[in-house]
Amino acid sequence: MKTETFKIFYTNGTEGTITIESKNITGQRGLFNITEMTRKGKIIYKNIRGKYRSGNNDVIELFDVEQLPLINEVDEETHFRNPTLNINGNKRLIDFMHYLNETV
Repeated sequence: MKTETFKIFYTNGTEGTITIESKNITGQRGLFNITEMTRKGKIIYKNIRGKYRSGNNDVIELFDVEQLPLINEVDEETHFRNPTLNINGNKRLIDFMHYLNETV
C-alpha cells in the first residue's frame, strides 16, 4: 500500500512525522490507517487509525491508542476521549485529508 509522510508539530513545540496510507478504509466512517507517528525522531504510535475533523480547528482524531481521561465539570465524572492531533496551518496535510475523504 502506498503511503504519504508529513512533517507535524506538536503543541509542546517538538516536531515529528505522520505516515498515512493513501487510501481510506472503506465502510469505516472515514477512518484511515496511520502506519507510524514519530516525535523527536522516535516512534510513538504504529498501526493506528485516524479520522479527520474540520471546523474551528483541523484535527486528526487518533483511534486504537490509549484514551485520555476528561473530567466533566457538570457531573464531575471521568469520561474518556480519543487523543487528537491539531493540524491547523499544515496546508499540505489538510489537503491530503480532503483527498482521502473524496476517495471513499
